[in-house]
Amino acid sequence: MNKRGDAWLKRNEAWLLWQRITAIFAICGTLVGLMLRGYFVYPFRIHFHYWLHAHSHVMLLGWIYNALLLLIYRRFFHSLSRFTLLLIGCLQVGVLGMLVFFPIQGYGPVAIVFSSMHLLSADILAIYLYRNAATLSLPIRRAIRLSSLFQLIASLGPFALAYIMTHGGANTPLYQISIYFYLHFLYNGVFFYLMLALWIPENYVNAKEQRLYGGMLYAMGVGTVFTFAHVILAQRATIYWSILAASGSMLQLLVWVIWLYLWSNQLRKRAGSILIWVFTAKFVLQMIGSFSPLREIVATQRFWLMAYLHFIFLGIFTPFLIRLLQPRIWKSVVPAYWTFWMLTEICLLLPYLLIDIGISQHVWYSCIFAFYMGLATLLLMGFSQMLFTRQIALE
Repeated sequence: MNKRGDAWLKRNEAWLLWQRITAIFAICGTLVGLMLRGYFVYPFRIHFHYWLHAHSHVMLLGWIYNALLLLIYRRFFHSLSRFTLLLIGCLQVGVLGMLVFFPIQGYGPVAIVFSSMHLLSADILAIYLYRNAATLSLPIRRAIRLSSLFQLIASLGPFALAYIMTHGGANTPLYQISIYFYLHFLYNGVFFYLMLALWIPENYVNAKEQRLYGGMLYAMGVGTVFTFAHVILAQRATIYWSILAASGSMLQLLVWVIWLYLWSNQLRKRAGSILIWVFTAKFVLQMIGSFSPLREIVATQRFWLMAYLHFIFLGIFTPFLIRLLQPRIWKSVVPAYWTFWMLTEICLLLPYLLIDIGISQHVWYSCIFAFYMGLATLLLMGFSQMLFTRQIALE
């Protein structure tokens, strides 16, 4: 790389461009999600599932994955090589293509081309990230490398999906397992360990403490593999898969409790007390969801599944990222954000808890939409600020 190009990549403008693209995707994904909520209140002509694909892909890959990568590179690597920049550019083109073509054709040929482009670029970037993490401290290195490994593992899902579809297996349990295989290792693997790399303490008392933290990350990784049994349980519920899922959840909860005992102040300082409680609840819910009746409810009730997914993405990843990227905005909206988030979760769960509550379906959908409107407004404030800021904050 010539000196001029290297200087540009190290300047703030390169990072700001990446941040602004991430913010644009987040704004688009939020608006599409709000439109989908409004569809239940006042139905209009729309191919709902096509737009749902666009919403989920843009929010997962254009917002969460993009923001995590941005912060990882900004905090630990400081500059971008030309090849890394090319891969990051391919990721952005892939998300843009999915945003445009999923609403038009769903999983049509053009949308598949862009999603495949994103997947292959993410795999190559994961390999480079694995290699470049060699210079980092042991726990952070292991967290980033676990994320990279899970990226490669998650990719097996879409590849298997292509084979299954071309061999007439679109309506088989294996088709659903392949989809959730990818999703499980994406947000419980890739996202989870990139987040831990940004969250875990960087200053240790001694080398023994550093090795302890690094070793427990491997235990977390084993738990991630074991909890894939939750996906199998949705298709074939047996006590053996339940025990495996519960064991993985219990192992992760145990590691997390040890971390809280040893480094609670550092973890709380970086993410806040509420997020720590939500993170703890994730492991507890995974353990309870390994058995009946919660397992059957989540597998059969669409809104309960939606509540769980929003619990993860809006209750853990999004507040964590906004807190790092826009700390001033986050401090000003913390009470309102968590209030709206909790109300949306309650609304999604309530009808199945109180069957005879006497509230009409239209009123229920209207309440969900109203609370999501409040939550979306706060998110759009944070995302819009990301468009106009002149610096990237990491604390």
